[in-house]
Amino acid sequence: MRSKAILLLWIKFIFACTAQYSDEIKKIIDLGYERKAQSILPYLSDKNEPKRYYATLQCVSLADTITIPFLKKNVLDSSIRVACTAAYALGQFSSDTQLNLMPLILQEKRDTVAYWLIISAGKYKTIDRSVFYQYLDTLQNSTRLEAALYALYYLGMQNIYDAKGISKALECLLHKRASVRYASAKYFERMPASYYTSSVQQRLFQQAQTEHDTYTKIALIHSLKKCLPNDSVQTYLNKICVEEKQEYRYVVAALRAGGIPLQKPAIQNENIQQEILNIILTQNLPNSDNYLTTFKASLANSIGTYEDIKSKFPYLASVILKYLGTSVRHHNFIASQMLNSENSPVIRTTAAELLLQLRQSGSYSTLQQDTNMFLQYCKQGLQSKDPGVIAVMAEMVRKYYLKNVDINTLQQAKSSLQLPRDIETYQEIEKTIALKQGKTYNPKKYPQNYYTKVAWSMITDLRPIVEVNTTKGTFCVELYADVAPATVSYMIKLIKEKYFEGRYFHRLVPNFLIQGGCPRGDGYGSTDLLLRSEFSPIPYQEGSVGMASAGKDTESCQFFITHVPTPHLNGRYTIFGKVISGMNVVHSLSIGDKILKTELKNK
Repeated sequence: MRSKAILLLWIKFIFACTAQYSDEIKKIIDLGYERKAQSILPYLSDKNEPKRYYATLQCVSLADTITIPFLKKNVLDSSIRVACTAAYALGQFSSDTQLNLMPLILQEKRDTVAYWLIISAGKYKTIDRSVFYQYLDTLQNSTRLEAALYALYYLGMQNIYDAKGISKALECLLHKRASVRYASAKYFERMPASYYTSSVQQRLFQQAQTEHDTYTKIALIHSLKKCLPNDSVQTYLNKICVEEKQEYRYVVAALRAGGIPLQKPAIQNENIQQEILNIILTQNLPNSDNYLTTFKASLANSIGTYEDIKSKFPYLASVILKYLGTSVRHHNFIASQMLNSENSPVIRTTAAELLLQLRQSGSYSTLQQDTNMFLQYCKQGLQSKDPGVIAVMAEMVRKYYLKNVDINTLQQAKSSLQLPRDIETYQEIEKTIALKQGKTYNPKKYPQNYYTKVAWSMITDLRPIVEVNTTKGTFCVELYADVAPATVSYMIKLIKEKYFEGRYFHRLVPNFLIQGGCPRGDGYGSTDLLLRSEFSPIPYQEGSVGMASAGKDTESCQFFITHVPTPHLNGRYTIFGKVISGMNVVHSLSIGDKILKTELKNK
């Protein structure tokens, strides 16, 4: 684990060596936060190291091409934190930017700097792959090898795969360093099934059975879905579903990969229940007397109590509604739930999402095509003035009814929204209007008065601790005011105002994240202020706390906590903290769990 240790020590050094912000540093951060790239440039070559560093850090979020020459120069800086941050910032531009980083990589002698340069190089379609693969073949250093595998991973995110990369990743699945094996496993986890040759399938299956590193094994189990149908793989996945007793994430991974629990799983966890429900609602499973059938029957028996529980337990009612949504014959009832203004936003938005799922399902064809019922539901949803419903119906228009819904209906739906509070829905409507008009959608730059400023008075500690008490227990988060001061100062403000108390966790994706903080409780709510994105080289690990967004510079009050490392989020979502105790509580959280109290703690 030497390469991982080097990186963690570096991260700890560069982000914890400043006791407090000076006035000059605050000015640099404010300029970066306000996206004044031109004003940042002089500080990138300042003689004062802290000024160079914080100016370079702003470039990670700026992603302005005028900074590229300065960043290339700062990669050579004698300060390790300046050089590493510059290397990371060079990976933040659009993937088709004409940026060749291989010369910098080949001449760099410092492993940590080379690490970020290599990863950044993999984010560009224009990378010279012949030179990159020659370099990859010569690597013996585990830190650089790990970075090269992540470069392959990011190339894969752009659907760039080839035999040389696949071969090297297969080879590295057997590496002695767990961090190298993990990077390889993530590459295959994302790789499309069309590249899964018999040799790839065999190696992944063998490694999944013998792997001891938790994160690597989870990624490998996820990958086995692309090895089916295969009796041996299916048996292995089924066995994990039932017999695994220690790590619930293995069970979730097996369920997601296609495993079937033929009896009650050994581990009782709501995340597992969530995955079982997802299987019931999305897959046609064998109708046998097994745990799934029992679970399905118990859920069906609760339908009669739907009206009784939806006002008191809307998240439970939404589960029942999802069960009804497996059959297109319930479309009238589901539409009535979407349009009932007395229902909670959770119910209304869930119903809208179910109508969209039914419209795109194969069972939709069983309806008479000339009834236009779903078109009417779509129009009524757009007229509902409910942001969650409007967002989903805007998507339905784009997919199915672009010719049938007039521009005035869309404009009226847009006029019912309030900015910046309804920014996510606003963007969905804007996308639909642009498509209707035959234009390319480009997100707008919103006025400065939409954004909160860095509340410097709120930051008395660069790493404050907040204790979060929930219905499942308590966990503590260390906040990163040293890299995300605007986000942390705003979150501290909300904590002091007791904003989060009584808010629900509304989104759960097991083996990925739990999300909360939405004032509506359905994911379509924000406060009346926005935050700009504050990106940094800190990677998303298990327990990382990040800001949900509808695109760059649209953050507000919703946050998420990751269950596992999530490299595809790095540099794309603001990371502003990490769970330092009570991670077991975080793993137990499910949709509908509530935040009871948040409190800043003295160290």
